[in-house]
Amino acid sequence: MPRRDDNTIRVVIGEDHPLLARGLQEVIDEADGMQVVAIGADRESVMAAVSRERPDVVVCDLRMPPTGDDEGLHVLTHIESNRLRTGFILFTQFIETAVATQVLAHGERGRGYMLKESMAQPDEIQAAIRAVAAGQTVVDPAVVAQLMSDAGASDPLQDLSRRQREVLVLIAEGLSNEGIADRLSLTPGAVEKRVTALFRALPIESSPATNRRVAAALLYLASRDESAVA
Repeated sequence: MPRRDDNTIRVVIGEDHPLLARGLQEVIDEADGMQVVAIGADRESVMAAVSRERPDVVVCDLRMPPTGDDEGLHVLTHIESNRLRTGFILFTQFIETAVATQVLAHGERGRGYMLKESMAQPDEIQAAIRAVAAGQTVVDPAVVAQLMSDAGASDPLQDLSRRQREVLVLIAEGLSNEGIADRLSLTPGAVEKRVTALFRALPIESSPATNRRVAAALLYLASRDESAVA
C-alpha cells in the first residue's frame, strides 16, 4: 500500500477477521481523502505497522491474537509510549464503558470508541475517522445511550450551575486545569475548586478505576448528543 505525500488521512487497520478487515478497508478507501496504508491481524503486526507507517489514525479491534483479550489497548499504549501523533479508534463488538474510559483518557490526538455494527453505516465510520484525525473525540451512539442509562437520569447535567457547565465544556475539549485557568483567566486554585465541585455534582463513581475527567467528558458528550436527537 503506497505512501502518499498529500493531505490524505492515512489509516492502519487492526482486525483479525479477514472479511471484516477487507470490508473496513473498502469503506475507508472509498472515502475522499482517506487511504488504508496497512492491515494487521494481531497485536505485534499492528504495532509494527504503526511504527513503520506513522499513520494519522489507527482503527483497531479490542480482541485479537495472541490472547484475544485486550490487544487494542496494548496498541494504544504503544502509540502513547512512543509519543506518536496518531489518532486511535477502538473498533469493537462490545459496549464496555470502563474500556471506553481507558481509550479516551489520554493522548494529544483524537480518540474514538465505535461499535462494529456501525459497518452498516459507512458514512459514520468515515466521519469518525475524519473527526479523530482532526483531534476530536468520537463515541458510538450506542455507547452514549449506555452512558445515559448508567447515569440514571434523562439529563445528568440539568442541575449544574453556569460555572460548572463552563468548566465541563473545557474538560470535554481536553484542557488540563492549567489550560482552563488560562482560558477563564482564573488561578489554578480556583479552577481546582470548580473542578472538584463539578465532579461532586455529577453521577460519577469515585474509585481508583474511574478517571473522573474522562467520565465527566463522556457525560457531556452523551448529554449533547441526546439533546441533538431531541
